[in-house]
Amino acid sequence: MAKYSPELKAEIISKYNQGMATSIQLAREYNLNSRVIRSWIQTYRLQGKIRHSRNKRIFDTDFKLAVIDYYQTHEATIAEVAARFDLLPGQVSHWRTLFKTGGIEALRPHQKGRKPKQMKSPKH
Repeated sequence: MAKYSPELKAEIISKYNQGMATSIQLAREYNLNSRVIRSWIQTYRLQGKIRHSRNKRIFDTDFKLAVIDYYQTHEATIAEVAARFDLLPGQVSHWRTLFKTGGIEALRPHQKGRKPKQMKSPKH
């Protein structure tokens, strides 16, 4: 996913909020996907700030459960929940699916990558 400067995001959000253009018009003007622009606008509305670049973050099980609980107890879309917690919608959806299929255990951190090769014992 391309990374956009906070200045560009602020400019686009400002134009939208001032009623100068719709998200579709802004998407054409800046050659961006209108869905991306709408997510910036939604995040700004919910958090009052513009999201900066994404660094890799590690989320603990309690945080994941809090996000899923919020989604299940509020009448909010996945995109709204993601914006509220500064996540990507796909991440919320993935956690929800994991929780539905594997319960809380599926949300716990686990080792990444493949298992190390077993060393063969030398023949005598």
